[in-house]
Amino acid sequence: MGCEVRAFDINEDAIQQAKNRINQNKIKNLTVTLDNGYTFDDRMTYDIIIASEVFEHTLEPLKLAANITKRMVKGSYLLVTVPNGYGLYELKNRFGPVSILKRSNWLRYLFGKSPYVKGTGKDHCYYFTKKKLVKLFSNFSLRLITFAKSDSFLTIFLPLRKNPLIANIDLKLADILPYWLASGWYFVFEMERDNNLSIRSKDVA
Repeated sequence: MGCEVRAFDINEDAIQQAKNRINQNKIKNLTVTLDNGYTFDDRMTYDIIIASEVFEHTLEPLKLAANITKRMVKGSYLLVTVPNGYGLYELKNRFGPVSILKRSNWLRYLFGKSPYVKGTGKDHCYYFTKKKLVKLFSNFSLRLITFAKSDSFLTIFLPLRKNPLIANIDLKLADILPYWLASGWYFVFEMERDNNLSIRSKDVA
């Protein structure tokens, strides 16, 4: 859409997949690198920053939020998506028998796997309420301007959601249910202050 886009991830496989798609589609305006969100610093500011399904994987969301907001100026937008940390989908993932077994170091030892360490894999290690997430970003002069629900409790039946009809029902159901029954949320925040950084601006990160 004409924007200059900068993307990064801490996972090497994810970066390689992105680079493959860039090459296949001959994309010219997207730069992708292997970086850590806690320490990333390209001395740029951005009009829009997207953190989709990221914050629930971090042990230190405050540290990540602090670094992200350094890349923003007054009027910049931050788009965040997270699962409802206490919704049915997240509770199923956290306390379901499969998840419990995966975290069992006794079983992991039995099958020759390395010990489970919270925050070092793909599992979720931080659980948000809507209030907790809004409070996190208000610490950095970000104001919530848009909030929406992404899907309903039908998400716990993942095979069903692969059916387009079921997926459509799921989305419509999320729209009419209370936010606390949704399985995931969308947030858009706006930065209300300027950073005192003399750095160049780009469009999207």
